[in-house]
Amino acid sequence: MKALRKIALVLGILAAGAASLEVGYYLVSITPKATIRATEFVHSMAFSPDGRSLAFTAGISDSIVVWDLDRGQGSRTVRLDRGQVGCLGVSPDGTTLAAAVWIENKEHLRMWDVSDSRTHVIPTSPESRIPSWVVRSHSDCGGKYRVTGDDRWYPKRVVITDPRTNQIVSRIAGHPENYINDWLFTKDGDVFITAGGYNSHAWPVNRGGDVRLWDVKTGRRMATLSTSWMLNSHWGAIDTLAISSDGKRLATGGADGLIKLWDLAEIRNRCK
Repeated sequence: MKALRKIALVLGILAAGAASLEVGYYLVSITPKATIRATEFVHSMAFSPDGRSLAFTAGISDSIVVWDLDRGQGSRTVRLDRGQVGCLGVSPDGTTLAAAVWIENKEHLRMWDVSDSRTHVIPTSPESRIPSWVVRSHSDCGGKYRVTGDDRWYPKRVVITDPRTNQIVSRIAGHPENYINDWLFTKDGDVFITAGGYNSHAWPVNRGGDVRLWDVKTGRRMATLSTSWMLNSHWGAIDTLAISSDGKRLATGGADGLIKLWDLAEIRNRCK
């Protein structure tokens, strides 16, 4: 009977064009607030401080797209002279876009002034240090935690520790059937979010991924946002995550070339 109810719920979710959120033994429907179609697999994203735009890179690209979330369209495109973006960031005052760019196996800083409608290159040198807002402070909760994977490049499980005491806070089971491609903490530091899935960037080799929410203190999995077979979600691995500065929106970027924007408060409320 439970199996029939679950099948009926899944069919209902599909009919509604929603994604599924698995909380314990329950499956509930949830719908992304917006979808952005990139050209290829999305591998880096960053919200502006005011939450009105999202910068992202897709594929083996020499460009960064800044997307106006209010208007639902790209507002500017920034071209790289060489290399590939590792991570993106927007300065706290919203005037500077920066990227850590891999060139010949070394990270280099690239910066642009985006304070007005025109985009101006800000000169940098090979010795320029990458700002902390590009390194993504949300990946360690602003230094409150240290996250260590069981593999440097392809972790499946991670351990969260307190850097002040070196004590283990929790062990996160992660995505043992796939890889953890990205992670971040919510703004209050209570929830750890992981994005998983095996991704060769060669269709149809991609295996379905998902997004998982974990209780930081206990390591308990709170919920799983399924993405591999729902009509209104991703198809394939989830490569990157981003969270808005107010902590209300979660962006997921996938191997399918899609970016989904989710109401993070809604997801967390469903976990209660």
